Amino acid sequence: MRIAGALCIFLCLTTAAVGQNLTAEQILARLDEKAKVFKSLEASIVQQQVSVGVKKTPETGKIYMKVAKPAPMVLVDITSPKNAAKTALIKGEKALIFFREQKSYQESKIGPRGSVFDLVLTGFGVPAETLKKFYTAEAKGRETIDGVVTEILDLTSLPGQTGDVKKVTLWLDPKLWIPVQTRVTMRSNDTTDFKYSNVRLNRNLADSVFNVKIPSDASKL
Repeated sequence: MRIAGALCIFLCLTTAAVGQNLTAEQILARLDEKAKVFKSLEASIVQQQVSVGVKKTPETGKIYMKVAKPAPMVLVDITSPKNAAKTALIKGEKALIFFREQKSYQESKIGPRGSVFDLVLTGFGVPAETLKKFYTAEAKGRETIDGVVTEILDLTSLPGQTGDVKKVTLWLDPKLWIPVQTRVTMRSNDTTDFKYSNVRLNRNLADSVFNVKIPSDASKL
C-alpha cells in the first residue's frame, strides 16, 4: 500500500510538472537549441492584415527560408487572391517585392529587424541573444491553434530598436519549436498575422529558389 501510495503521489507530481506553463527564459532556451540546427524551411502561408479594426482579405501562398552567408534568405510567394499576387524576397540588406498583376516592383534596403517582412524570420533560426537585443520576452501561456497546443511568447520592442513595430507574438509548436502563427503589431495597433502549415524543415533548398525574375517591361515604383 505504501509503495502504491508513493507511486500515486509521484505520478501526480509528474503530471503537475508537465502541465506547468513554461517561462520566457525556458521558451527562449528551446528556440536557441533549434536555431543551432535550423537550415531551411518550406511551408504554406496565410497572411492576414487588420487595419483600423477592419480585416483585409487573407492572402495565401508559400514561404521559403534558407540559412546563408552573410544573412538568411527569405521568399514569400503570394498566389491568391489573384489581384494580390506578388513575390517578396529578402537577401542580405536588400528587399524586393514584385507585383505580378501590376507588372511593377519595389526595391529597398532594410536594417536589422527593420521591416514587417523581415520580422517573419523571428522564431525561425534566430538566436535568443539576438532576440534579446531587440525585445523584452514574456510567456503568455498556451492556446490551441489549428489543433496544436501552442506556447505563446510576446516579444515587446525595446525603445528605438524596431521602428514602427510595437510587438511580435509567436504561437510556438512545442514539438518543433517553430511558430504555428506569428502576429506583428504596429504602434498604430494594426496587425498582420502569418499562419504556417505543411512545414518542411531542413530540406536541400536550392539557391535558385530565391531568384526573382523581373520582366523587362515591368515598371519600378
